[in-house]
Amino acid sequence: MPEPTEWYSNLEKAVASAKERIGPADSRDYHFDRFLKLARRVDEFAPTCSRCKTLQPEMDKMLADMSVNAPQIPINQKRAYLGRMETIYSHLKKTHGLISEGQNMGLWLAIGTAMGVALGAAIQNPLIGIPIGLAVGFVTGNVMDARAKKEGKII
Repeated sequence: MPEPTEWYSNLEKAVASAKERIGPADSRDYHFDRFLKLARRVDEFAPTCSRCKTLQPEMDKMLADMSVNAPQIPINQKRAYLGRMETIYSHLKKTHGLISEGQNMGLWLAIGTAMGVALGAAIQNPLIGIPIGLAVGFVTGNVMDARAKKEGKII
């Protein structure tokens, strides 16, 4: 991952300032850690992605809007902020192929459980099928998450 730009460094300082002003208990509600992870990846792709380039000033505005009114943010503004973060995540996921940490694990545990139920029904013993399916899902999800991390595809 390349070195962060001045934009990201300034954003990181602004988030640290906002966290300090709001306090640790209330700052969790703003998902600042996720915001910074998204900003770091937007910063990485901004030189080659026009959409990421336009997201940078939007993220500045998001943080400024939240910081001005903190900690007494109106619920509709907070929902808009969280919705905007989801839109940024969606862009990074669809356009750049990134995933959240542990995403493959959750997916493959569900698939493994379904396979285990089917296997248990086929052999008429769900007590054997479900643990086998969970184990297969766990191993597969772990391997895929490790691969994604190695390839730098984790947000």
